[in-house]
Amino acid sequence: MNTLFPAYRTLVTSPEMLRACQSLTTFAEVLRYLKDWFQASALSDDHFLAQLNQCNRQLLDIPYEQLRGCWLPYRYEKSRGCLHWCLPQGPAVEPFQDDTIGRYRQSILNVILQPKTSLEAVLVQPVDVDLWQPCGFIFHLSRCGSTLLSGCAVQLDSVQILSESPLLTEVLLDDSLDAAQQQRLLPRLVDLQAAPFPDRPQLVIKWNAWDMLRWALIRQTFPQVPCVLLVRNPVEVLASHQKMAGRHMSGDPAMRVFDKVFDTCGMGILAFRIAVLQRLMTAMYEVLQQGPSTDIQLVDYTQLNIHTIIQLLQSWGEDIDAATCARIQQRLQLNAKFPAQAFVADVQQKHSVFDEQQTAQINRHLMPVYQALHQNESLDPGESVGERFDVFL
Repeated sequence: MNTLFPAYRTLVTSPEMLRACQSLTTFAEVLRYLKDWFQASALSDDHFLAQLNQCNRQLLDIPYEQLRGCWLPYRYEKSRGCLHWCLPQGPAVEPFQDDTIGRYRQSILNVILQPKTSLEAVLVQPVDVDLWQPCGFIFHLSRCGSTLLSGCAVQLDSVQILSESPLLTEVLLDDSLDAAQQQRLLPRLVDLQAAPFPDRPQLVIKWNAWDMLRWALIRQTFPQVPCVLLVRNPVEVLASHQKMAGRHMSGDPAMRVFDKVFDTCGMGILAFRIAVLQRLMTAMYEVLQQGPSTDIQLVDYTQLNIHTIIQLLQSWGEDIDAATCARIQQRLQLNAKFPAQAFVADVQQKHSVFDEQQTAQINRHLMPVYQALHQNESLDPGESVGERFDVFL
């Protein structure tokens, strides 16, 4: 075993030492401090860093509670069954959690220290009644204003956002984990990602579009969390993916374990995307068919104005004062995905992306379910979703 590993383990589980390291501003200062800590002054810098990299590759056999609140798990590596951790650098303010993780990992200490633990350590821990409880979920069809809504939510000082967390994504995509294991993992992994920010007690999670297909598992895991379901005219959704395709619209083979619809990319790209979007829309429809619920609200992209957004945030238990309202109003003037740019409405442009035949194909397969979502139409006795909406698969 690497002779530095015992001290490495001690350092990783010592918030005081980590804070001292983070107070240093240059790579040379951090390296010198760490060499003193490890009593490794005799080693060259390159040899010392090589030894630390060996420590980084070993799995730490420690209860995850020793990392909770100080470190943040950001990646699940399926091949090794392990979690990757980093030191957070303030709450998420970026449109997506991937962007936030990218910012965190640029810090000097996160370049040097990259601890890993087994996922099994999270699975075997006893149930903890004090796990962080989300206050709101955002489900969506993609390109429906979900990033806009999450970007407005984070304008509240009490709110933190998990926006399409890659950690939750990879756990849900791992078909070697059964539903019971995933249901056990989700609240713990949510808690571990929220715990570093106690000053922001209200947690809002924006799920990936395809997570709508795991509604039953997520809802069973978090039965009391209010949910908003965001939808949009399907021509506009698909036009956006025509310009820049999301993962679930790209034919990514990793998605095939999630639902059989992702195994149909051989049918042609537009037909494939129609099938995927139809599957997501019918999944939403099936949720609404389960009966009226005060904590599930369908919202169309066309309704996402300042008044609707404030109403949604208030329904999640948030207080909106005048200063916060002004920040939200200012955020609405910016591009949701690229906040350094001003927002430019492009609805008309999206309706010119497809030719007449393609638009007719989209409308034929998707407009009936889009309209049914808004009208909350019920199925006839004995009628299936596939019969009602001419489902591809």
